[in-house]
Amino acid sequence: LAFGPVYVERSGHPNPYDDDRALASLFAPKTSRVARALLAHPARVWRLQELADEVDVSLGLVAKAKASLLDAEYARDSPGGLALADPDGLLDAWLIADRRRPKPCGYYSLDSISETERRIADTARASGARAALTSFSGAERVAPHVRYTHASALVEAGALEEVADRAGLRPVETGANVRLHEPYDDGAFYGAQDIDGVSVAHPVQLVLDLAREKGRGEE
Repeated sequence: LAFGPVYVERSGHPNPYDDDRALASLFAPKTSRVARALLAHPARVWRLQELADEVDVSLGLVAKAKASLLDAEYARDSPGGLALADPDGLLDAWLIADRRRPKPCGYYSLDSISETERRIADTARASGARAALTSFSGAERVAPHVRYTHASALVEAGALEEVADRAGLRPVETGANVRLHEPYDDGAFYGAQDIDGVSVAHPVQLVLDLAREKGRGEE
């Protein structure tokens, strides 16, 4: 404490709640929510508590993520708070780390791709489960670029099999024309938007999922 002529220093009492464990990864499930918010709002300057509230994580986790972001120069400290400095570098690093994710579950539907996408969305809504079109299915509604041959959707953990069954999808080992992804964290639904009555994943999530697709996905 230092004020006026007074200076008080106390030492020798370590913080029993201090956690010196290194942050496992900037892109670990909950921690990746910080990067997701920064990329979703690239021009915004964040106070740490605002960022923690935005993505529903602890202030301590945001502080650790901030240290990693600053160390890698993906973000910078500004007078107003934390600001994104290198979005391309951050996204590239995330794409490399994201390759370890489990593969999606494959299903087959006799209906057209668009009909199947709509049915998945309607079934998830009726079941009370969160779901959002992603990969080519999502990109088609945000920025159409290629023709595609299979439907893709995120379905919240624990509800995937129920949604698939109620939507009439048949699990298959090969020849799937539907791919359902169970996200490793609820942050995957951050920023999802309603387009023509169907929930579509935020472009950040679309990029992450498209990059894992064969063919023209990475492009």
